Amino acid sequence: DGGGAAVILTNEKLKCANVPRTFVNEDTCVLSTLSTACKASELLSVDVEMSTENVKKFYSLTGHYVYAIRGLAMEELHEHPCSKPKSRWEISTGVTCPSATVLNADTVTALTDAITKSFDSNPFVKDVTRTLLCDPSDYDDSTDELDIQLQIGSDCYTHVHPDH
Repeated sequence: DGGGAAVILTNEKLKCANVPRTFVNEDTCVLSTLSTACKASELLSVDVEMSTENVKKFYSLTGHYVYAIRGLAMEELHEHPCSKPKSRWEISTGVTCPSATVLNADTVTALTDAITKSFDSNPFVKDVTRTLLCDPSDYDDSTDELDIQLQIGSDCYTHVHPDH
């Protein structure tokens, strides 16, 4: 079914999730005509912290795993954090960057400003909005550095794919 049985079995603690067919669910995603099938009545946006505790609760309620995708490659110049105002950074707390990227001062200032002023409270990745300009020579056609690492205080920030 579309998740209606899970809602009933969990005494409405679990809500339905109608999702599009993807490579992850294509073998089990089926159209249901059962009266217990869920339907989308309105779209809601809810942030859920992916803490160990929440992942375990999700699994105990549904019997389904939560998947994370790592290593998504950034290969195009338009993915550089200076080519667009928004970017995502993985946080390594209390770690010295193993390969801190050498960038011009304007770029370091622009990216550091965006990271330190971000209101994103996720302890693992930070979505940021850059308002200052980068040095254009750091992201021209000769740029091959997209996995940028910045040392900010005692933490290392690594630029990652927006879907990381």
